[in-house]
Amino acid sequence: MNKTILLVALLSLFSFRLYSQIRVSSSFEESIKKNYPNLHYFYNEGTATHDYSNNWDLDGDGKLDSLTFKGNDAVVLSFMPIVKSSILGKIFEFPSISCDFPYLESIIFLRASDPASNFPKLVVYDFTNDGILDVYLKVSLNDTGETMPIIITFNKGEFKIEKYSSTKKVMIPRIKRIKRKLKR
Repeated sequence: MNKTILLVALLSLFSFRLYSQIRVSSSFEESIKKNYPNLHYFYNEGTATHDYSNNWDLDGDGKLDSLTFKGNDAVVLSFMPIVKSSILGKIFEFPSISCDFPYLESIIFLRASDPASNFPKLVVYDFTNDGILDVYLKVSLNDTGETMPIIITFNKGEFKIEKYSSTKKVMIPRIKRIKRKLKR
């Protein structure tokens, strides 16, 4: 009996030491560098924040804006989108929505994905066809894993949330230019 207790204690100690050396991170840094080498991205472990700042003009003023996803303090991380507008100098937080995996994907990946799928979670593109980039997110609705696609769009001096519909005609930029030329 004493040998069993000693063995369990030693295994527990070994497991604890091994577990304490494993560093778990929510950073996408390696994948972002590989797939998007020119993208500015930083993950802050202390605040659990994905920072995509200085990549896109989200308010149409010609200056790059700040897009971050701040993690909650829960066991299962969920991230709230935050946009800082360069034109207004104002920070827009969206505490009513959260995304569990704010990894950037392309519009091509979104168009090819099954609408019922939980992916992609984040796409930046002009979904509203107004010349200003929008932020697509697949947001969590509740603890059951249900999700809903939304876009954060700049309209009339503020960022707003709209439900995204995959039935809207979303064209890849090259196709837009070709169609414009054909109309002339």
